[in-house]
Amino acid sequence: GVGTSLLWVAVVLTVVTGVQYVHAGRRMATDEVREVIGRPDGSVIAFGYTGLWNSFPLTPDAFDASSSNIYAHFISRLSPDGARLEQSTLIEFGIEDVAVGTDGSLTFAGVTSVGLPYPSPGGYELTPNGGQTDAWVGRLDPGWTELEWLTLMGGSSLDVISCLALDADGNVV
Repeated sequence: GVGTSLLWVAVVLTVVTGVQYVHAGRRMATDEVREVIGRPDGSVIAFGYTGLWNSFPLTPDAFDASSSNIYAHFISRLSPDGARLEQSTLIEFGIEDVAVGTDGSLTFAGVTSVGLPYPSPGGYELTPNGGQTDAWVGRLDPGWTELEWLTLMGGSSLDVISCLALDADGNVV
């Protein structure tokens, strides 16, 4: 079940990284795994946040390896056997959901109250719309090393994206 999967991922992340994580809603350290996604190849993607970003395990070619905030959000992929950290990067602001394209690209979404922390090479909306928060959506390349695009989404109120999906062509739906 889900609790068993979360416990397994918490144990594997602890063994691989030496950092303790949350499972089944109980906080064990300053890091929290928000969601775990099993991939068809057997690998596991986990995302959440860390209060230990300066010592959080990242892969050498991580898109973002630092944070200007106390907490940073992370997205990590473990090998099918759980023995290797295949990809791991920080993301400067809150992640609500992720989706992986058939090519391995990583689309992620969340909420910000301060605008975009990264220059965007092709965003639809780059300026906050004056509400309390704006939702945002972005995509990393298949190697998780380059930002393909990042955009704000929202109007003049409280805007949130809490669920994300891709169609067969990789478009956000």
